Amino acid sequence: MQENIIIEHAIAREREIKKWRREKKLTLIKTLNPEFKFLNDEVAD
Repeated sequence: MQENIIIEHAIAREREIKKWRREKKLTLIKTLNPEFKFLNDEVAD
């Protein structure tokens, strides 16, 4: 998962990624989470 310290940077990054094509988003996900693990439990801790 990408870490963003400043909320404004996180929001800008989300807006940037939102404009990407699906293939590019999947490539990013595969780079950071190649097994497509469900990360909600890890984030909540």
